[in-house]
Amino acid sequence: MFGCFEAHDSYLNLGFGLDNLDSKVNAVDGSTWHGMTMKVFISGDYECLSKMAGIAGANGKYHAMYN
Repeated sequence: MFGCFEAHDSYLNLGFGLDNLDSKVNAVDGSTWHGMTMKVFISGDYECLSKMAGIAGANGKYHAMYN
């Protein structure tokens, strides 16, 4: 399963790009295929992964304990 689109890394664009994928990911994650259990993982650059996790990232202004 791939989701690919050309846009700036922003919460709004990630919302558009990932919309309606949660049910599909949940259906695949943990299911079996030929006796092997599938596991879903997310890949991307640090900025994109930070935004997906909802954290400030490398150039955040405040420490995570203050958020």
